Amino acid sequence: MEATIVVACEYRTGAIGYNGNLHHTMRADTRHFAETTKGGVVIMGRKTWDSIPYHRRPLAGRFNVVLTRSGMMYESDKVAVCSSLEQVQDCLVNPRAEPYVSNGVFVIGGGDIYRLFLESRLVNAMIATVYVGAVVPEYDTTFPLDDVVERYGFHRTNTVDGTLGRFLDSDERFSAYVQEFHINHGL
Repeated sequence: MEATIVVACEYRTGAIGYNGNLHHTMRADTRHFAETTKGGVVIMGRKTWDSIPYHRRPLAGRFNVVLTRSGMMYESDKVAVCSSLEQVQDCLVNPRAEPYVSNGVFVIGGGDIYRLFLESRLVNAMIATVYVGAVVPEYDTTFPLDDVVERYGFHRTNTVDGTLGRFLDSDERFSAYVQEFHINHGL
């Protein structure tokens, strides 16, 4: 299994969210996320699952995998609940998930799930929406993008618009850029 991390974080602090909620939302980023992950597998932790509005769960047009230690969830034809990376890997070869795998496997959070996949060396790419100019007074979950890139040996694949990546959108609060990275584990 090769997975792609999809993350949205603040440029300076790497802030992702606070109390289970995303700090940054922008329609253009929501559309970008949907277009990127549509038809694929999305892997998330229970807290990320819980943060999705009930009427939007499971994420439509995707096979949803929830990695949790609690096991206190339901499964359906579009949702699998796993308690380990090994179970996730097994899940992706079952008939329910198999049609989605060829469209990509995307790790969508939260912080503990990102770390778990990075440490496992199952990640070969990363798509980061970086918010610039955002004011982030409180945060309890971070994704320090520069540190992750350096520590795990990611290489930037899009260099449009200087150092910030491809411009996505802006509003009165902040601007958003998409940065794409790949890694070669030498496998």
